[in-house]
Amino acid sequence: REAQVADRPLAITLVAPDDALTVRPRLYEPFTPDFRAPFAPLFEPLGIAQTRAHAIGIDAATRRVQAQLADGSKQDLPYDRLVLAAGSRQASLPVPGAAEHAQDLDTYAAAERFHV
Repeated sequence: REAQVADRPLAITLVAPDDALTVRPRLYEPFTPDFRAPFAPLFEPLGIAQTRAHAIGIDAATRRVQAQLADGSKQDLPYDRLVLAAGSRQASLPVPGAAEHAQDLDTYAAAERFHV
């Protein structure tokens, strides 16, 4: 809809640390690669770019998102409109022995290790 009313081409950039959307596996579900949906086949035909990074700050006054890349460097990304989809992360509880003896299934890599 924005593209129809814009007076110039839209530039859309996804800022995400991974190249795919990961659906968290549930303990009752068998592990499958289908838990991941790569962004490229969905976004490239639409001209949507991706910056592989974590968004670490938003400056609404200057309309910039500060992103931290995998190498630790930071990059400021300007925006006209911002859609924030923060996602979630499993909280680690301070239970004695959990770090040594419990299996975290919060990420695709962790679920993959669990089901190998």
